[in-house]
Amino acid sequence: MNSNSVQHLFQAACKAQQAQQSRKAISKFESVLALAPTHIDARFRLASMLFQGGAPERAAKEFETLIAQAPDNSELRVRQAQVLSALGDGEGCASALEQAVRIDPANIAGTSSGSALVGSMEWNSYHLFRDGEQMVSNRALCPVSAGLVDLSRA
Repeated sequence: MNSNSVQHLFQAACKAQQAQQSRKAISKFESVLALAPTHIDARFRLASMLFQGGAPERAAKEFETLIAQAPDNSELRVRQAQVLSALGDGEGCASALEQAVRIDPANIAGTSSGSALVGSMEWNSYHLFRDGEQMVSNRALCPVSAGLVDLSRA
């Protein structure tokens, strides 16, 4: 299958996603990845849909693959932290956040002592507390649902 066919299939998956046809979209994203395993956009959308659809184990595997493809992407690591948190892997969650801060300190928080990330299960925001003062991200990244994560080790 040529790249135009992969792109056409990807666009069909995106349309299904926008129409909230989750099963159809997931199936199409999986088809894209069967033909083009390094298609980062398809894998990211698939991982996000799996997580939102209640399949955090599958989402975690997809985020691992994404991070292997784009190891310097701090946003992927923050999203991975959310998935790991949902799976109850506090150590993995903290590690992913620390790596995100190392990659791009300005993206998430300064690394001074007392930094922490607090979030809800909503996908589109997180709250940062540093030295007791709340700061809200403008980047609309996902939160970590485990409550409070200390980033002072980063």
